[in-house]
Amino acid sequence: MFGRIKDAIESVIRENKERATAKTNLSGYKDSVLRMLSDMKLDDYEIAGLQAQQKSLNLPPDSVHQVHRELYSIVVDRIFADGVVTEQELEDMLRITEPLGLDWRDLPPHQLKAIQLAGSVINIKNGRLPEVAPHEAMIRTTPGEIVHAELYADMLDERTYRHYVGGSSGVSVRIMKGVSYRTGSTRGRSIPITEIVVVDSGTLSITSKRVAFIGNRQNFASDWTKVLSASPMANGVAFSFSNRKKTVLVRYQDSDYAEYMACLLSHYMS
Repeated sequence: MFGRIKDAIESVIRENKERATAKTNLSGYKDSVLRMLSDMKLDDYEIAGLQAQQKSLNLPPDSVHQVHRELYSIVVDRIFADGVVTEQELEDMLRITEPLGLDWRDLPPHQLKAIQLAGSVINIKNGRLPEVAPHEAMIRTTPGEIVHAELYADMLDERTYRHYVGGSSGVSVRIMKGVSYRTGSTRGRSIPITEIVVVDSGTLSITSKRVAFIGNRQNFASDWTKVLSASPMANGVAFSFSNRKKTVLVRYQDSDYAEYMACLLSHYMS
């Protein structure tokens, strides 16, 4: 009986040591990969070194793959941290996936979206404009018209209403018996309050010929020649048109597309 207990205890001790060793080995391997990724390059010599380390440490393939995914995700976050991604950085991000045995499309959705948008922004800046397939476009096009982007958006407007502020009877101060003086009394008044409100929701379309908003209640479309300005905002754009007195405010329902849309609008406004 005591022999079986002793064997069980020794077995648990061995398993704990093996897990601790495996954890230490994996941690050391992580450090090696991070050092090699510091320059966003993996040459044949470095890849061979990582493979040799995997073999010598007897690291399970699944654990290695998980380490690569975690570290690659960390690297991507660091590149996007300053809000600016260069063409070289984008190329480097995509180039190192294969040596790591990864597919960049396996990244978390938010990182995959960020990479795709960064690539689109770079393409637009280099004159390569995106195109929406005619059968997928929501706007009806004219012959030769190319739809570059369509985005769910809200049309905003300034609305002013009056807010009533009540008056005050003030404070009564007794001067002498039978004589009091009231001070600080004010009369009620109405003051104007201006707010930005959503007046409609729909789709903002950017094409080679015009910009258009198709909403549930309101629509507008204007050729580029009539667009006086398209001022980008953090989550939308303010349009000024030659045939409209009032500025049109549009807010994107997904603010991640703000830079993408700003680059596209800039292409036609420059």
